[in-house]
Amino acid sequence: MRVVSLDTGEPLRVTGAFPVCGNPMTSSDIDAARLTYTVQYPSVADLTVGETDVTLIEVSVSNDDSEDVHVAELGFSLFSIPWDHVASPTLHVAGDALTISAAEHPTEEVLRLTLSDEHLIERGGTVVFELRGDIVDGACDVLNMDFDPQHSTATGSTYRFHAVWQIGAGSQLPFDRNIAGECS
Repeated sequence: MRVVSLDTGEPLRVTGAFPVCGNPMTSSDIDAARLTYTVQYPSVADLTVGETDVTLIEVSVSNDDSEDVHVAELGFSLFSIPWDHVASPTLHVAGDALTISAAEHPTEEVLRLTLSDEHLIERGGTVVFELRGDIVDGACDVLNMDFDPQHSTATGSTYRFHAVWQIGAGSQLPFDRNIAGECS
């Protein structure tokens, strides 16, 4: 059997035809995982060049109750300064550092962190991912960043479809945090 189409409407519907005779197959509904993310910025205080292990952004991710979900990659966009001004990016959950197997820049503004072990979010559960880093440059500039769901990957445990990311109510918009230090 060959799947002809996937309709990502509510709920997900799989349709197609049998390859030999072309007769339509019976359609079936699949409950694909949906993740709701809410961005929070824990501080509006100025940053200082030389400051280490600074919490830059927190992303609360809630599972929609359809199935357990495994988060494999998280993306973050930095709009105002180059990523090389923020060194040693780390991800934390409940204070514990997650092991990152790769840190890639698919675009100049985006940092995608791949987890060594996918992080489980159980049905109905919520996990807060915290991105930390060291401020190594950018004095007299600003830091402005956001979560990037287009460069984030999560899959459901049951059907292994990629989860759908949707922004939650109350998610904060990116804002500028000044970087203090000796201007060059």
